[in-house]
Amino acid sequence: MGNANPASGAAGSAYLFEFWLDTLRLALPLDAVLRTTRVAEITPLPGAPSIVAGAINIAGEVLAAIDLRGRLALPARPLELDDSFVLVQSDERVLAILASEVSGVAKYPASACVASARVTPGLQGLAGVVTCEDGLILIHDPQRFFDLDEARMLDRALAEHAQT
Repeated sequence: MGNANPASGAAGSAYLFEFWLDTLRLALPLDAVLRTTRVAEITPLPGAPSIVAGAINIAGEVLAAIDLRGRLALPARPLELDDSFVLVQSDERVLAILASEVSGVAKYPASACVASARVTPGLQGLAGVVTCEDGLILIHDPQRFFDLDEARMLDRALAEHAQT
């Protein structure tokens, strides 16, 4: 995937952090993942982009909770006790990505990775796809979750939340 794959490592390998969102197998570049944590109560965040489920408090830090279901055409569902958040560092902030199940770190040959422009051009936040024997893994790029307008909306919503 060349420069489109921030997970590329030495010897032509891609290191990814895999997780599930309902029936979809997803991944994030390993270098963007900070840690995972158990699901926490989500507080509504009026004015935030639709991908933002709300705000959560993790160790005193208020983070935007991201639910990718809407972008991936999955039905909404309430949080479950087994859900987790994957904390990732984007350019601007730390985000909490909702996951149904966390799989962990995996290494794939670069030849198994296909840039998103070749598969699904224009799908926001998608960096690429890994093809493997048991299906596809959608690789998401936290640097591309928000366009400029959405990033501004999130900044305003978080600032207003901090004042309450």
